[in-house]
Amino acid sequence: MALESGRVNSYREALVQVRLRDGATIDCVLDTGFDGGLMLPRWFVAQIQIPIVGELTFEMVAGARMSAEVGLTDIDWLGSLRQVEVIVSESDDALIGTELLIATTLIIDYTSSSLAISTRENIGT
Repeated sequence: MALESGRVNSYREALVQVRLRDGATIDCVLDTGFDGGLMLPRWFVAQIQIPIVGELTFEMVAGARMSAEVGLTDIDWLGSLRQVEVIVSESDDALIGTELLIATTLIIDYTSSSLAISTRENIGT
């Protein structure tokens, strides 16, 4: 079973540290309302030189449309290297979306301020 762990901060945000292929790390808020993989702040994308590959237009919660640059990077996720699209944020937002939660179990324990994301290979065996 592969596992990612995290914590709940004093604002009740579920945080997971994402590790990029080059060793850089960033704490990301787990956002189940975001259906993408990663959203990272422009300053971080520039600092670690994530290549920009295009632009994406998407719809926000209230129905407003927004455009943002998109990059590609590799992250160490659930025990393996995975290429993900990165939406470049003009704010300081660093988010993990539900795309990275497919085929996983998410447990957020507010009592112990902990978080676990796991996947099981060979389910049913």
